[in-house]
Amino acid sequence: QKRGYGTAIVAGFGLSGAVAAGSLAELISWRSTYLVGGCLGLLLLFLRFRVSESQLFAQTKFASNVKRGDLFQLFFPKTRLLRYLGCVLIAVPIWYCAGILMTFSPEIGEALNATGPLSAGKAILFSYVGVALGDVSSGILSQLLRSRKKVILGALVLEALFASIILLSRQISPSHFYGLSFLIGLATGYWAVFVTVTSEHFGTNLRSTATTSAPNLVRASVVPMTLSLTHLKPYLGFLPSVALIGAVVFALAFFALFLLEETFSKDLNYLEL
Repeated sequence: QKRGYGTAIVAGFGLSGAVAAGSLAELISWRSTYLVGGCLGLLLLFLRFRVSESQLFAQTKFASNVKRGDLFQLFFPKTRLLRYLGCVLIAVPIWYCAGILMTFSPEIGEALNATGPLSAGKAILFSYVGVALGDVSSGILSQLLRSRKKVILGALVLEALFASIILLSRQISPSHFYGLSFLIGLATGYWAVFVTVTSEHFGTNLRSTATTSAPNLVRASVVPMTLSLTHLKPYLGFLPSVALIGAVVFALAFFALFLLEETFSKDLNYLEL
């Protein structure tokens, strides 16, 4: 019943690394920044060697006729595949906001006739400050509400609201945009809750496979979103294309969240057969 606190703290510290990297890049050269990041990565790798396996996972080694870490098991039967896709879809709006709204902020600024040029780097920096705070607060909130789905639902509503405000704000000022970037980052800061929900939806023998692969699919969703933007832009224009992609992404996320079960305090001592 308290595992949400752990994931919130870990994710909050992890995502604050993006904020630190962005700030450090303003002070030293990009080569030095990469060197610092690489050294910290090696230190993290060394520390991970000291992490022991959970007792639940260790027990699966003695279970007969049980496959462990089989990626293809996620696709069969159909109910398990739908469960997996649902976990992925609830987090795609996070990367719509980061990979489309923040990354293409200079183009969005031009389309909105912004009062000054917008920097994608600054937009991402401000949004990741919000993300780091949001990850900690959403994890704690899910514990206080004793519900993962309520927190994700609230986050999706706020994401959609702030994204709509951005796309409808004509002649927006850079400071206003960066303020909204922070707020949208705060709303998208449910990554830790998403990872926790994914982990809680699968048995011990598939839990690690699902929990590590689902976030990668969410990140990869930026590719079809960007390709869709490229193909739609000549026909609809830039802002309508961004809005249409967002509408589809959020509709799928709300539908997927509706289908997923509430997993707070769920007993994780089971296997996928």
